[in-house]
Amino acid sequence: MSETHEQFMRIALEDAAQSGAEGNRAIGSIIVHNGQVVARSGGRPGSSENPMGHAETLVIQQAAQEIGKAGLAECTLYTTLEPCPMCCGTIIANNVPRVIVGGRQAGKDRHWGEYAVERLLSLAAWDTDPAHEFVIGVLHDECVAMLHDWDEKNGYTG
Repeated sequence: MSETHEQFMRIALEDAAQSGAEGNRAIGSIIVHNGQVVARSGGRPGSSENPMGHAETLVIQQAAQEIGKAGLAECTLYTTLEPCPMCCGTIIANNVPRVIVGGRQAGKDRHWGEYAVERLLSLAAWDTDPAHEFVIGVLHDECVAMLHDWDEKNGYTG
């Protein structure tokens, strides 16, 4: 596993912790462009009353404002949890070519049946483009533990 991926995932974990402290699920995302973090956020669907305020969608919006929508094609998105179907669609629609994921929900924590981000990427033929990169499992245990601890503490059941 790349030290760079771990370094950036730790920043996303900081945002996940902040999001959890603000009453949202402990999920964080960042966007990196040319080695620099250009957008970062935890999810805000609870505290902002914006049901679409997931960390991934928020950082894509921020990055587009910072570097322009075309610049997203040169970015890497790091997220502490496997993107939901809505966020995955946002990633595909905005041509973010690299997605680095920390954890994946399993067992009773899975809320979308047989959904897996790889399946949606495959349906969009995203995974056949050699310019695209998808990595899952960077700091997996830390990412899943933070979310699981928040869920347990806050009685979250999906």
